[in-house]
Amino acid sequence: MNKKDIKLISSVLKRKGQPDLADLLAGAYGEIDESSTYGNYLNSTISQYLFYLPLENFHKLKNISRKDKKNLLDSVLYLYPHQDESPEIVNIELRVLREDEEETIQLENKDLISCEFTKEQLDKCDSKISSGDYDGAISSAGSLLEGVFDEIHKECTGDSIKPIDDLRGGYKKLKVLLKLSDEQYSNESIKAVVRGLTSIIGGLDAIRNQMGDRHKITAKPWKRHAKLCVNSARIITDFLYETLIAQKEKIQKLYDDLVKILDSSKRLLEKDELLSEEVVLKHLEKYDIFLKNIIKNKFIKEFKIERFRESDIFFSAMNIFFEEIGKDDIDEIFKEHKNNNQACGLYKFLKLIEKEKETSFLSSEANKYIIKKDKMREEHEKPVKITDVPF
Repeated sequence: MNKKDIKLISSVLKRKGQPDLADLLAGAYGEIDESSTYGNYLNSTISQYLFYLPLENFHKLKNISRKDKKNLLDSVLYLYPHQDESPEIVNIELRVLREDEEETIQLENKDLISCEFTKEQLDKCDSKISSGDYDGAISSAGSLLEGVFDEIHKECTGDSIKPIDDLRGGYKKLKVLLKLSDEQYSNESIKAVVRGLTSIIGGLDAIRNQMGDRHKITAKPWKRHAKLCVNSARIITDFLYETLIAQKEKIQKLYDDLVKILDSSKRLLEKDELLSEEVVLKHLEKYDIFLKNIIKNKFIKEFKIERFRESDIFFSAMNIFFEEIGKDDIDEIFKEHKNNNQACGLYKFLKLIEKEKETSFLSSEANKYIIKKDKMREEHEKPVKITDVPF
């Protein structure tokens, strides 16, 4: 429902010398109700204009004269004149405003959204529809999805995907992370619905480009278009966050299972021996490159080393994800454990990095740590010189 129209209609009535009639529109909303019947102009449609009014004003306007009703209709036509490719408004209709009526679908997983920009777009979707800013609501629906795509991608990979040139491209990146590709579903009906999300997102982006306020407006959006875009964006947002929750549960199980595998004598194996173990190979069959990175990051950020046994488990996990470990990971591991006297595997891990990865992977501080430990080991391994002891 549109408040912007009401302000303009009231202004027209006041200019016509009918301030009392304009006052009766206080608190009202307006909406065009188009039919499927063609009018007298090229591709025009016979329509009526709906006034949603507080109960008291509804009864007052019900009793106005025919002349005042005509003046009210003429004021509407001042905004929406009869012309090609437009609604051809021939009548006005009065309705009681239901204050508790919700215009849009409510988002169940709103608490999962952490980005302030995304929260702001979510709120704007509602406020812009309520105020009649339909093109703005469409623009906010698109911006909401942009924010959601980026936030979920960042949570899964640690990397932002902004700027997002088009919504379809942003969603394509999430499909891989959230396992939304066709081969993930055996039920053909569910597969068809999930596949349809790509079309809906592409369509929303196209409508936004045609009607949204971030572009030159080529067509005027109506309320139903705005609600369709906003509700579609909300449903997709809800679905993506629920899918993320399901993926997190799967990730937690993979993490727990790997800790259990390594909390055994296997934690003492060298990297190549560990990676050839049947139980490890079977476990890794459940991973793709994205899951490997997620589980690796989970170990680095969450696993606590408070005993030598936990050090063995942690650095065995790092051996499993050795190919996925980058310079930033090594820096984080070193900073976290360089002063931890229980992290007995740190030196061996850094030596393996030094041997099998580029030297640039190690910071100057990490290199100094290795040199210091090397010297300590050399001193420790020096043979003790036995001198003659007089009896």
